[in-house]
Amino acid sequence: MSRFGLYFRFRAVRCERASAVVVTVLVFSIALVSIAVLTLTARTVHARAQAQTSADAVALAAAYDGDPAATRVAGANNVRIVNIRDDEDGVTVTVERGGVRASARASRGKCRGSCLPIP
Repeated sequence: MSRFGLYFRFRAVRCERASAVVVTVLVFSIALVSIAVLTLTARTVHARAQAQTSADAVALAAAYDGDPAATRVAGANNVRIVNIRDDEDGVTVTVERGGVRASARASRGKCRGSCLPIP
């Protein structure tokens, strides 16, 4: 093989290697960005679910035993009560946890079965 043939062959291999490096870097960059977006989304969804669960618990406590019980449950769940609205149908509560707000509503009904007081 001539000297020029070896030169072009070597140059072609170098270009293929460089292309593989570029593609690999692109794939890893896209994967890292995707993982970051998924992590942030999961954290947001988890924070929202925690706030909503706490709002449900506080609303049930407020409907069952009034504001003092709601305050105790809110403290146990590390949430801040933003608003408690009491009307004839039940209680609507808005709480905040870590910058995320959630609302819940609980109605007052007769206890069926065993009704335990909130400690």
